[in-house]
Amino acid sequence: MIKLFILVGLLGTLAGAQAASLGGNMGFGNSVDCGSVKRDIIRQWADLRDFFRPDQRDLKRPRSREFFCVTAQYTHNAMPARRFSTTLQCYTNRGTRFCCDQQENACAGIN
Repeated sequence: MIKLFILVGLLGTLAGAQAASLGGNMGFGNSVDCGSVKRDIIRQWADLRDFFRPDQRDLKRPRSREFFCVTAQYTHNAMPARRFSTTLQCYTNRGTRFCCDQQENACAGIN
């Protein structure tokens, strides 16, 4: 009986840890390919820098390593931003700013 109780407790702990790790990612990651959106953001940086960094004026173009990918599902609860680009749609979700391609297949933000 004690072994069963310990086993159930251990499984519950592992399941809770797994759920917490899934919730912690919240749509971010490098498993999503967002290279095309990164390139578009870099090309259109003059128009997009006010969206990504509204409090800083003299910003250089971001480097590739400064980007993170966002899954398109993260846009469902996001607030659309005004149009900064003709090829990208930008959003804000819980303070995170990111842009997606027109089809919302790929999205990227800047750290």
